[in-house]
Amino acid sequence: KQDERDAAPAPAPRIGPWDRDEIEGLFPGLFDAGDETRRRLARGTAHAVMNETLRGAHRALFRTIASPELMLRNLKGFWRQQYDTGHVDIEDIGATAQRHVYRDWHGHHSFVCEVTFACIPHMYRAMRLKAPRLEDYRCRDHHGGDTCSAVIRWDP
Repeated sequence: KQDERDAAPAPAPRIGPWDRDEIEGLFPGLFDAGDETRRRLARGTAHAVMNETLRGAHRALFRTIASPELMLRNLKGFWRQQYDTGHVDIEDIGATAQRHVYRDWHGHHSFVCEVTFACIPHMYRAMRLKAPRLEDYRCRDHHGGDTCSAVIRWDP
């Protein structure tokens, strides 16, 4: 019996309450679909999530107190509330841009990564910044390495 336990495969990494197979099972065919289809679904999912998250009193509070500086100081804590593994680092890269880098995210899945990054412009838009946009998005599943990153840029 010990040999059977030793030979058992390791469980798939978890993404919140789901494992990788469950995520892919939610959207049959999605992961065989083209990149543009997946990107559109990721952006639409992020839009729906952020519209629900940042509404009513939450939107008013967020608009009143949120800023790029606040994100820089507090996103690590917000990340820990949403995910049970991984770390996020933000750095200012100019007066109107920040780089977000996610690392050690053991439950990482490329689609969840795309949705997570697609949420960022919504947060910056809720801060009343002009034309926030995501640039240079890099997911480790597509570009190698052990981090995922993107630049959020807005107009002055």
